[in-house]
Amino acid sequence: MQKYIVFVTVIFLVLFVSCASSPDKKIFIADIDPFELGKGEAGFDKLFSDDLNQQIIEVIYNARIDAVYLKLKHKGAKIILSLYPGERELLIQKTEQYNNEFESKQLIKGSNKTSKAYGIIQTTMNWGVLSMNAEAKPRIHIGYRFVRNNPYFTLNVRQARNINTTSESDVPESFEFTIHFNRQQAEALAQLISADTINNGLEKQNLPDQSNAPDEY
Repeated sequence: MQKYIVFVTVIFLVLFVSCASSPDKKIFIADIDPFELGKGEAGFDKLFSDDLNQQIIEVIYNARIDAVYLKLKHKGAKIILSLYPGERELLIQKTEQYNNEFESKQLIKGSNKTSKAYGIIQTTMNWGVLSMNAEAKPRIHIGYRFVRNNPYFTLNVRQARNINTTSESDVPESFEFTIHFNRQQAEALAQLISADTINNGLEKQNLPDQSNAPDEY
């Protein structure tokens, strides 16, 4: 089991250094079914209102491709956002940066340029109403936004072309939406997608130890 822990941690760091913002860096960790890391909460824009609608986000880990899924519902659709090691590490770092700027009163009110104050990542998004047949590679702007004078750490998921257009998925493109986190919610998400949480989850899956015996041929 210890070998799995070391492996996932090393891969986490190597991929962040080499290509932090590129999606689909699939690395095999273990041949097990996806499992839940926990649940978070975040706010989404309400129609015809400046209030936020609080919803649960399920955080799931797929060890076959080393991806964390953010599973949520918005605008009547089921949505999964996939985060690979580089995106996860960058998101954790930007959460810390936001907290530091919050504490030091450096956040800027009344600006429309803060939605990508902390950079841009690209990810995979699967969505649909009944089944999630549509797929896109949207960019996500990492930043913050003030709603009714209250600051929120934000992930602005941009519109992107549907690359899986079939008879069952004829939607031409995804829709834009923004996920809002207060500081506690952002810190909780950062913890859920961290290497420590993933490693702890792997330990609970009763993975067989890797054998060092010679192969017979």
